[in-house]
Amino acid sequence: MRLILLILLSVCYADVIHVPADYSTIQEGIDAAAEDDIVVVSPATYLENIVIDKTITLTSLALFNTETETIIDSLDTWFEWGTGQYDITNDSILTTIIDGSQPVNDSLGSTILIKAADDDCISPKILGFTITGGKGTLIDRTYVNPETGDTTYTPQHLGGGLFSYVTTPDIRYNYFYNNGSMDIEEGGAVYAVSDPDDCPFPTRSRCEIDEIDFSHNFFRDNTSRLGKILANRFFEDEIKLSNCVFDYYCEATGNPNMYWVKVDEPDEVDYEETTSDQCPIDWDVWVSPTGSDDGDGSEYQPF
Repeated sequence: MRLILLILLSVCYADVIHVPADYSTIQEGIDAAAEDDIVVVSPATYLENIVIDKTITLTSLALFNTETETIIDSLDTWFEWGTGQYDITNDSILTTIIDGSQPVNDSLGSTILIKAADDDCISPKILGFTITGGKGTLIDRTYVNPETGDTTYTPQHLGGGLFSYVTTPDIRYNYFYNNGSMDIEEGGAVYAVSDPDDCPFPTRSRCEIDEIDFSHNFFRDNTSRLGKILANRFFEDEIKLSNCVFDYYCEATGNPNMYWVKVDEPDEVDYEETTSDQCPIDWDVWVSPTGSDDGDGSEYQPF
């Protein structure tokens, strides 16, 4: 299966910062960038937990023309069916790795944290990376008792690979791989806060969010209690997960359940052209103390 994905980007008048040529770390490059600048990251593994607090473009060489120093407007086939599963075919995506497995602050363990530095609305672009190892951001989650109206705050880790707080990022052509753990409450790969009432945070983003878009990304082996791929609370409009690759998804069996995508309005999620290595089990299975994981889950070959 071959797929061409289109993305339109404007980069007029932007300065280009190269990592590691200009700055040795991605975070240093981000900190040095001005609004609308482009930070281009060369292939390597970067053991970082980065914070993006402004509208910039962060890209690997997968989407960058090194001769003209401009973002290209298309990306040829970047994944295709391999032996028993889909594989990423773009080397720049596979070899430009942001690994958040060694955070300096365990409370800020998401591989990528997106939040405004002030009360502006930011819309950064993140294009063409392997994002892995994230441990999530620890935040006090707000819960209101519907009977008493009392508010309680429960500390939870959210967003293993990426935590976005009331922003409108453009995040495409990324490989979210092996983020999270069962210590993550929601959003093994991605948690997108669209409403400050979900959880307080030391930022005052002023984005009016009418769409959440994480289309054109590849998700594999991310872990959390709920929403292994993506989670959100309180958003009632469209969430785009089209043209993605999931671990398990099958159009014929309907939307993924809350263990994969945890949102308040599951019928508002767009899965157009999304595919997966295999369909999830949506039928009754047999499990026995003497069964085998090599079985097929039938009465005669139970798990």
